[in-house]
Amino acid sequence: MYQAVVFDFDGTLVDSESGIIRTLEAMLIELKRDPLTKEQLRACVGPPINKFFPETLGFKEHELEKALEVYRRLFQEIGLATLKPFDGIVELLCELQNANILTCVATCKTEPVCYEQAQALGLLTHLDYISGAMPEKGQLEKGSILNALIEKAGLDVSRCVMVGDRMYDILGAREVKMKAIGVLYGSGSYEELSEYAPEQLAKSVSHLRALLLNAKEEKICQTH
Repeated sequence: MYQAVVFDFDGTLVDSESGIIRTLEAMLIELKRDPLTKEQLRACVGPPINKFFPETLGFKEHELEKALEVYRRLFQEIGLATLKPFDGIVELLCELQNANILTCVATCKTEPVCYEQAQALGLLTHLDYISGAMPEKGQLEKGSILNALIEKAGLDVSRCVMVGDRMYDILGAREVKMKAIGVLYGSGSYEELSEYAPEQLAKSVSHLRALLLNAKEEKICQTH
């Protein structure tokens, strides 16, 4: 039995892809940048902002502050209303907590924003710990975010698993010597995740539940 399950936020707990893409499209228009394809924009869902803004979107260092300011404003206006937990996630979190397994989040989203969004989506009461990006502490990459969580929650990494939809989740887990499960219902592809060899791959939330709780996939947890 796991001590804790550590989830990525976007693409694992929450379906945020369409909101992020629509926000990025609006940001590129406002900043008078060339449009990108849906596939290029989809690659921006998951990695740390400090990676995809310069590497995928092409912003230079002196342009980053303005671009981030515009993105965050537009996300509040456009993207926030589109966020929703994946079907079955609330029930899964409930069942893990009922089994005395800690439910945690490690996300490259800034920590205050993650708390705010988890609260708005009704997830906060189902989460025991959240660790997010803290730029002022140099805490930006998944590995450092996981290390902060391990310290905060007193986790034994040998009894924990990281669950995420992108390669950054698997790489972060490897960095802290934690097992990893890749999920295929988010933004990452089978090709991307399998290249980094997580211990298991889950094709759906119900499949993930079966892997985490060694339960039959069709059984559904009742939360009331």
